[in-house]
Amino acid sequence: MEIKDPQTVYDKRKRKLFKNWYYLTVLQIAQYVLPFIPIPYLVRVLSPEKFGLVAFAIAMSQFFAVFVEYGFSYSAVKRIAIHKNDKEKITEIYSSALIIKALISLALTAVFIALVHFIPRINEESTVFTFAFLMVFADIFFTTWFFQGIEKMKYIAYLTVIMEVLYVAAIFIFIRKEEDYIFVPLIEAISSFAIGIISIIIIHKVFGVKFRLQPFERIKYHFKNSWHYFISDFASNAYTSASVFILGFIAGNAVVGFYRAALSILFPMKALFEPVVQAAYPYMSKVASESKERAIHFLRSYSFAVAAASLAVSVMLFFGSDIIVRFFLGAQYEHSAVILKIMSIAPFLYTLNMIFCMHIMYPFGMKVNFAKITAWSAIISFALIPLISFKYQDIGMASIMVIGELYISVMAYKYIHAKGFTFFTNKSKNS
Repeated sequence: MEIKDPQTVYDKRKRKLFKNWYYLTVLQIAQYVLPFIPIPYLVRVLSPEKFGLVAFAIAMSQFFAVFVEYGFSYSAVKRIAIHKNDKEKITEIYSSALIIKALISLALTAVFIALVHFIPRINEESTVFTFAFLMVFADIFFTTWFFQGIEKMKYIAYLTVIMEVLYVAAIFIFIRKEEDYIFVPLIEAISSFAIGIISIIIIHKVFGVKFRLQPFERIKYHFKNSWHYFISDFASNAYTSASVFILGFIAGNAVVGFYRAALSILFPMKALFEPVVQAAYPYMSKVASESKERAIHFLRSYSFAVAAASLAVSVMLFFGSDIIVRFFLGAQYEHSAVILKIMSIAPFLYTLNMIFCMHIMYPFGMKVNFAKITAWSAIISFALIPLISFKYQDIGMASIMVIGELYISVMAYKYIHAKGFTFFTNKSKNS
């Protein structure tokens, strides 16, 4: 019987970790950087009012998509990583996730129909909102969690790059005048469908994993298992899309346009550090169960550097917001610079929260606690909307986003510190 050298196994995991980081970086560029390319063009072709209307419609679909995703980007990744050598188990997880996502999408269709019928602003532009809502169905086939769980990210990474390049090209080709605004969400929906369907084909043809109907008890199990992950994901991400969606009801389309334009710059900055954190999540899920000391050592080796780098980005955004907005968006979006300056600390706080969540609290069995923290953050954020945003509109929304991220950072750090993880020091109480 061959005895494997623990160091060799560890080195192989580190090489796989680097590959995951690389492909997740490619994926993040495809999802956040490439879609930014047509933004300077769109804000000049469309007026702030029409750009804001499109942002309003897409924000609605993104808000609904958080429900459809239902935390599988965490729960399914973890379970597939644990059972990656058991095809039968992977088929169960994969099929159950698709079934749950489809059922949630159907339920949301009823909500959308009610919005179209009873909300005048949506009814008047029902075509735009219908095209945007197609993205909710496209999200059923969003299976990045599968590729991340089996640590084979190259397929979805390169596929997403190709489709996003085609999306960018389509924007420049088909959006030539302001009246073409209705086609922006349609182009995005078609791109999302293409990525999802082709990824399903790859999963079938390359990995031999086929969709199979699952017993009700299995579906119920995976629904319950993903609940706390969904709460955390909802609290962390729903406000971002919900803020644009809600702003569409309490302010004019131009205000939404200024706010969304600022977010279009902020999102790529926030996304810079997601690959570094996400790539290590399957690795940390396994190492945490094998050696807590090794996991803590791994955290100490990079956490300070990642946090420092994200802080540098936040500082750059704060001091350079006026120049950045003027260069990318033009003089008519000068107000967006104020919003960007307020939200400039978000990349730093968001990176901290991802590290606390995905590398400590989830791998070490604290998912319920993180869910509670993020749930309270969401409650506080939404409670502040009528107190702040009704009066201060986009400025209020930007401030609430920072407050929500800061609350998660402070409370998560306090909790893990109490559990013995002295994060930025040389010693851990439990090491």
